[in-house]
Amino acid sequence: MRRELIGAAVGLSASILLTSLGLAAQAPTTEDFVKTVAISDMFEVQSGQLASEKAQNGDVRSFGKQMVADHTKTSDQLKKLVADKDIKVELPGKLDAEHQTNLDKLNGLSGAQFDKEFVGLQIDAHQKASLETGPSGYVPTPAY
Repeated sequence: MRRELIGAAVGLSASILLTSLGLAAQAPTTEDFVKTVAISDMFEVQSGQLASEKAQNGDVRSFGKQMVADHTKTSDQLKKLVADKDIKVELPGKLDAEHQTNLDKLNGLSGAQFDKEFVGLQIDAHQKASLETGPSGYVPTPAY
């Protein structure tokens, strides 16, 4: 399991490097950025809560708890930023279809199957977030 988490960190680092070199897509609009981050944070918190309860592996349970803490903090920071900067974007109140489907899938799994799917989704989510938001935007800092 640690090998998978280390692999995730390496993958995330490569994604961040590509975005910092300008090899990724254009920066998102403010509205898209805020919505992407808000939905990502909601998914990380909800899936992290599941992992802290359902994961078989202790490292995965701990990682889930860390995701809840990290993404609750970044969600609070985003809300404060939107309010302080008077950004006219409505924060989404629920997950989009893609993230809800992934959460539903996790809900239906247990044991080692849950652990494997959770870790895979974490890798995908963090890579996608770093590629979508770019070097000037929010890039989640996972605690691998």
